[in-house]
Amino acid sequence: MRKPVWLGLGLGLVAGVITLVVSMRSDGDPLTREAWTAAQARWRNASIRSYVIEIETKGLRPAHHRVVVEDGVVVQRTTDGKEVAERLRGTWSIDGMFDTLGTELRNKAHPKVPYNVDKPDQVVTRVLFDSKYGYPSSYLRHVMGHSGSIEWVVRSFEPRRR
Repeated sequence: MRKPVWLGLGLGLVAGVITLVVSMRSDGDPLTREAWTAAQARWRNASIRSYVIEIETKGLRPAHHRVVVEDGVVVQRTTDGKEVAERLRGTWSIDGMFDTLGTELRNKAHPKVPYNVDKPDQVVTRVLFDSKYGYPSSYLRHVMGHSGSIEWVVRSFEPRRR
């Protein structure tokens, strides 16, 4: 038995609306190599080697992260108030966030990793870089057809110049 044409059109319309809502949900623009490179240059030029940053993550692993960096080295990281193992501390440093975005750009170039996505346009990425220092202040990645979106927002950033 054939499905009515309107059913296919309706499902297509729903998928389009979901794509539009997700792509507009987060502040920022699509993640591009050019924007990422320019933001990294702004961050390097700011010459901030010591800072405290607090990040809220949503999606697959909602949490609150606090990272203390002194002279370019992560000296403390807590997630939801608990100390994190030393080998995992750098993930939420600003350099770690830039590394994550670089990985996302590589994954977009080869979209079958990690979600077996057939088309790059099924991955929505939105990023906002801080206009003064260049660090990624918010990021959203959502793969159409999957429930596991990832989002982060920097809640506070305190440079500590020496």
